[in-house]
Amino acid sequence: MRPVLILTFFIILGLGCKKNELAPDIDHSSKYQPLGVRYTWIYQVDSVVFYGNGTQKPDTFKYQAKNEIIDTITGDELGVTYVYNSFRRKTESQDWKEYKQYKETITGTELLRTVDDEIKIALSLPFTESKEWDINQFNTQDRLTCYYENLHEPLEVYGTLYDSTATVYCEYRNNVAERIFTIERYGANVGMIHREVEDMDGLSPGNTSGPKGSKHTFSLISFEK
Repeated sequence: MRPVLILTFFIILGLGCKKNELAPDIDHSSKYQPLGVRYTWIYQVDSVVFYGNGTQKPDTFKYQAKNEIIDTITGDELGVTYVYNSFRRKTESQDWKEYKQYKETITGTELLRTVDDEIKIALSLPFTESKEWDINQFNTQDRLTCYYENLHEPLEVYGTLYDSTATVYCEYRNNVAERIFTIERYGANVGMIHREVEDMDGLSPGNTSGPKGSKHTFSLISFEK
């Protein structure tokens, strides 16, 4: 085999082994949240509810969630807005039931997510390690600082290995008695692949009633364009 052909073969082989890996020294902000009409994400959701009464055991719930981009709105000075329909079902054998509608607008500096008429800065652009921003800058809630960590690192979610991911961490409170935070993880060329929401209090060792609150985990099952 000629040397040129051998070199070409190994280049192609190397590219094929890195399905969504990104070079860390380039701004790949737009790659972590691909947007387009009919893009669809399906998640497995696991929830645990704690009652804090000392005797009642926690309840666990499982269901599936689907987010689908159904339309775009152009002409806004902020940028293009993507309209989502969100659905829920308990099992794969059941039909989807519409849950709510929300929007995402990508500008030159952020991805704005509007849910129930409340705007939050879901992502700040460009992605930079430890970069901080106020997710509630455009609404009336108290300041909430979010930041990036673990940029362009591999992560396995629901049996799928993503070569390049980025994590958004938002912490409301985290102390001996209570823990409230949200973590979102995004995969290159896929979007959000994992989400954790925890809202717990009564965690101090002296609390005999046990903790009270909830934990929710979203794990991506499939993504289709």
